[in-house]
Amino acid sequence: MTTIYFVRHCQSDHSVHDDRTRPLTPRGKKDSRLVTEFLRGKQIEAVLSSPYRRAMDTVRDFAGTQGFSIETVEDFRERKVGNRWIEDFMAFVKHHWEDVDYREPEGESLREVQARNVAALREVLEKYEGKTIAVGTHGTALSSIVNFYQPQFGFEQFAEIVDLTPWVVKFEFSGKSCRSITGYDLFENAETLLYQEEGDLVRIGSESYVGVGLYVKNSPSAVELYRAAFGLELGYHVKNGDGTYFHSELMQRGQEVLSVVEANDGRENPVELGVTFETKEGLEKAFALLQEGGAVELEPCELPWSPWAAGVRDRFGVTWYLTVPQRKPEEDFLAK
Repeated sequence: MTTIYFVRHCQSDHSVHDDRTRPLTPRGKKDSRLVTEFLRGKQIEAVLSSPYRRAMDTVRDFAGTQGFSIETVEDFRERKVGNRWIEDFMAFVKHHWEDVDYREPEGESLREVQARNVAALREVLEKYEGKTIAVGTHGTALSSIVNFYQPQFGFEQFAEIVDLTPWVVKFEFSGKSCRSITGYDLFENAETLLYQEEGDLVRIGSESYVGVGLYVKNSPSAVELYRAAFGLELGYHVKNGDGTYFHSELMQRGQEVLSVVEANDGRENPVELGVTFETKEGLEKAFALLQEGGAVELEPCELPWSPWAAGVRDRFGVTWYLTVPQRKPEEDFLAK
């Protein structure tokens, strides 16, 4: 599991119109200590930030107390407004959310802001897979990421947090699939669940998630059918020598919805339920219980795509694939 705490900057000084150098107000500097106290004890392993001063200064106190340097990520910067100062900010923002392609001259549309920030997030997920990190960010940039995974987060929700500085949002990922999003009001010591369910993935406990794998003949045709029927995109995939799929992931808004695999001749059940556990111990406990009266299909072991996995058919005939958070295997693993 990868956990990212995005921290929207504290109150900034709007008398400074330069977006990149705008500082925090005295109150903002004081409130940055709330961020330090919130992040303390969260087992943070790295601190990143937008290169804009107000975002960096919001996480600077925490980074300093923990001995971290701040790694800047240019594409986590805030939306570029354009070549003029906006006086009626809320009217401008409302227009942005109602028309995601709207942009001021020399500015960015909300769609462009989202694409840039999500692309940066995906790179960060690869670099810091399995770690817990903090990222200094901005209101619109952060809200565009939330909206990518939770489309119901729109202008009305943005308006509720527009004056909330700082605002912390925790994202939990398994690989690149978002498992949950939680917002935190540090002034009220309150949290709000913004997102939890992910396509066919359902949380079944504090440490595990379940998804669906389909084992079919003529997997390329099945992939095209499900893409067309459900509006899905083909994500990570590996093909057998005959062009069928050894593994394929069908995605929606960056989340895996189904996996489709070419079935062997001897396979009886085309549907397999996959459960991802946060710990090896949780996996082995479930494996021990499920195999009672059932049949072991794969003893717990390391696989090219999983640090620890197992397969079992329980006494009710249900087939289960158990794994800890998976990794992308080497490109030539099928040849080994």
